Amino acid sequence: MTNLATLNQPPILKLSLLTAMCERFGYYILAYMLVLFAKAEYGMTDTAAFALFAVITALTYMLPTIGGYIADNYLGVRRSIILGLLVESIGLCSLAIPSHALFPFSCALVVIGVGIFKTSPTNLLGRSYERKDPRIDSGFTIYYMGMNIGSFVSALLSGALEHYFGWRVAFFVGGIGILAGLFCYFIFRKTAINLDSPIGESKASLKVWITMAIGIIIAGGLVAFLLSHTTINNFIFALIGIVLLSYYTYEMVKSTWQERLKIIACLSL
Repeated sequence: MTNLATLNQPPILKLSLLTAMCERFGYYILAYMLVLFAKAEYGMTDTAAFALFAVITALTYMLPTIGGYIADNYLGVRRSIILGLLVESIGLCSLAIPSHALFPFSCALVVIGVGIFKTSPTNLLGRSYERKDPRIDSGFTIYYMGMNIGSFVSALLSGALEHYFGWRVAFFVGGIGILAGLFCYFIFRKTAINLDSPIGESKASLKVWITMAIGIIIAGGLVAFLLSHTTINNFIFALIGIVLLSYYTYEMVKSTWQERLKIIACLSL
């Protein structure tokens, strides 16, 4: 019989679950209201608003590939959680500012924040289990339940917030919700000690932070351009898809056979 004491989850689960839950709450405040907001506030047609939603959704699936690479090789997993949540919250809060020119850049910051943050909580949680640990399935199930709770709560609140207080307040509440995730990180940050990538165990130099700041500004401009010119995105996404597929092919070539099977499974899904 399995000893129930061995099924206690690692302490890092609290950090991973709460940060992801708060992040999903804020992100889905935007996702649920984006089309209606773009039509009501900026006069977009149905086609243009749904195209904008499609581009944002696609980018939030693509950019975590880059964000995960940065976390493992340049910034560290813990710092990626902090930076990702901070950038995403700034993007959501800035949507509360009534500015047509600022709108695409605010959405771009949300997308970039998701890209930086997205892989890090699961990265830390995965590192906390030993090979063939019997707790891993239940641990990740609890983690994804937390994410679903965050998105479910935003589904319940987003419409009411917009109805009673307006679009701007709803986005601001989403940004505050993400900052609550950052607050949870600092409460439980000690549970992430010794779980970071090797680069995350060392102090980040000023050069790294300046490079990240410049990179976020440049990426923000590029993403804002894509969001403002959705008609060219078929070509852009095809190009990005080819680049990503080439990168994963390169990773498979230098990986073990078991790792190749995992990458193929991820690509298929």
